[in-house]
Parts: sequence; C-alpha cells; structure tokens
Amino acid sequence: MRKTCIFAAVALVVAAAGPGTAQGQTVYQPQIVNDGPVGGDFLVTPADVRLVGLDGSPFPPRPMVGGPTASPTTDGVVRGLNGGIPVGNKVTASIGFTYLVPLWSFRAFELAAPEGYKQYFPVFGRTGPVDANFGYAPRINLDYYIQDVDLGVAASGTFVNLSGRIDRQQAGTTGGNAQLTASSTVTLVSANLLEFHRLFAFEGLFPNKELRHQNVADSVLDLRIGTRYVALDQNYNGTLLGGGNVTTRFSTESYRGIGITLGQIWTIPLGDDWATFMSLRESVLIGDSRRNSSVTATVTGLPTLTATQLETRTQLVPVGELESGVDWGRDLGTRLRDGRGPPQFSIRVSGVAQYWGGLGPLSAASTQGFRTTDLFVIGAYVNAGFHY
Repeated sequence: MRKTCIFAAVALVVAAAGPGTAQGQTVYQPQIVNDGPVGGDFLVTPADVRLVGLDGSPFPPRPMVGGPTASPTTDGVVRGLNGGIPVGNKVTASIGFTYLVPLWSFRAFELAAPEGYKQYFPVFGRTGPVDANFGYAPRINLDYYIQDVDLGVAASGTFVNLSGRIDRQQAGTTGGNAQLTASSTVTLVSANLLEFHRLFAFEGLFPNKELRHQNVADSVLDLRIGTRYVALDQNYNGTLLGGGNVTTRFSTESYRGIGITLGQIWTIPLGDDWATFMSLRESVLIGDSRRNSSVTATVTGLPTLTATQLETRTQLVPVGELESGVDWGRDLGTRLRDGRGPPQFSIRVSGVAQYWGGLGPLSAASTQGFRTTDLFVIGAYVNAGFHY
C-alpha cells in the first residue's frame, strides 16, 4: 500500500510540474520506492514500463537522454551520410588505383603482317595481335553532404595511361632472321564534373517486397545523376622485318566528349565490419572523333602495298561500367544497419569492367572498312576512403 501511494503521489507531481529537460532532450523522471528488505531507496522507473497518470491515461513517449533527435530513416530515405543525426555537413574523400587491361572487338590494327602477306614473313608473320597494354590508373573521389537539403554533391576523376611494348628478334642459319617491334598507348581521362546523389533504404524503396535475407533488408541504394567529360587517345605503331621484306602499321584515335551519367550503388552489410557492393554506371556522350590508320608492305618482287584510312565525325558514345567487390571498415556493417554513415576509414577491393561503344581504332587493309568497333577495359581496383 505504501509503494502504491508514493508512486501515485510522484506521478501527480510529475504531471503537474510537466517534463524536465537534460542536455536539450525532453525526459520524464518518475520514481518509485523500493519496499525490499533494505527499504526506502528510490529507483528510476524501468524504460519498458508504460507510465500513466491518475486518470489512467498514459504519458506520451519521450526519447532517452542523449539519443538521436530523429529517426535514421524517413520514408525510405537514409538521411545523408550520418543517418539523420544532425552533426553538420560531412566530407568523404578516397583515392585508389586500378590495374587495367584494354581489349578491342576488332584487333586487325595489331596484326604483325597484313592479310595476304603473311607468307612473305615466315618468322613472326603469322603472329596474332601483339599488344601488351597494361598499367595502373589512379582514381580520386570527393563527396560532400549538404545536410539542409539532404543531398550529396560529388566529383570524381580517373586518369588512365596504359602503355605496352614488344620487341622480338630471331636469327639463325636454319630458322631465318626477323625482328618485330610494336608499341601502343591508351590514354583515358574521365571526369564526373558535378554529380548529385541520395541514399535510400532498400525497404523504403521496395516496401512490399518479401525478402528472404535480413542483410538485403538492411541494404542501402545510392542513386546518382551528373555530367561527365571524357578524353580518349589511342596510338599503335608496329614494324616487322624479315628476309629483306618490311611491313609497318600505324593507327591512332582521338575522342573528346561530354554528356550525362547515371549511377547506382547497392551496398549490403555482411557481419559487423564487412559489406559487399555492386556499382552500375551508364553514360551517354557526344563529341568529336578522329580516327586514322595506315599500313605498308614492301616485298621483294611485288608491288608495294599501301593503304590509308581517315575518318573525322561527331559521334554518340554509350558507356557502361560495372564494379563489384567488398568494403571493410570498423563497424561498417553495423553502421549500415543502423542507418549511420561510414567509419572514418575504410578499404575497398573490387573488380572492374567497362564498355566504350564505338571507340575501337580503324584497321587499314582489313575487312573492317569504316565499321565502328568497341573498346573494353577490365581490371581490379583497390581504394582507401576517409570520412570527415
């Protein structure tokens, strides 16, 4: 009886006095008396107890002292890079390197000898494409979250300068003498000049979808739109000497374009510190393209072969990019599930595949003609990110 009376009296006082404040947060502080063997000490009401007034109506719920002032998600939106906790604007910076190899859908511009002349170069003359292009490419990303409008502004850039060279020599009394030299370069500058993006909770975008895995339910989608500028230069030179005969090849291409880019990044938490992701990017560029190719073959007893192609035009280029891998950071998976931003430091390892439509070089004295061909780039990417 004593415990009930005291509790009622305290509840009446709290109801009359109104809520108290602590650290800017609204809290109620009703107390009860412990009637145990020791007796007389006051205890804070447990958090799971619903408090009621003398008239039987429940007190309205109040957040705990020091807790967040807003839910991490609202209508499926992950509130910026910090899960909706108003701590100011944030910057994320990352730098990484990609190991890349270029491939082409039509590669006759790299043949050691043109079609129909291979028999006159018995050493190396039947060698297929002789490219040896590979290299490391730096990539820099900057993201700035504007809290007032719940929007991210990003800029990123990649500078790819791939080069390769081959030099083969053979000499002998029975095997014949020959020398093959070839070099090639691919330089690609890609810059997303201005890009806007927003984070969405997967369950917010697909509320009616039945999910079998909780990790998918906790995942986050990053949707992006922006502008893009691309500058591409390709060059190939090759010379083959053998038996007094010589053939040379030359191909070059230059493209400058600007357009629109769309990006989607799906991140799924795994465990406490890990996450897996898949990034898709589609771009459409328009710009000026200039392609040039030439080949000569001088063979004893035959007329000299010469062929040249030149094309300059305005070209629409579709670009598709796929990247998939894993992220690691302290409590990264947990923070994603809670709707909070990334940790201060994270590492990413991924595979990269890119498609550049219509940006393959011309191949003079081949079956290509002026038909457009494509450029593919594959590789692996390692990144370190810092969140401020």
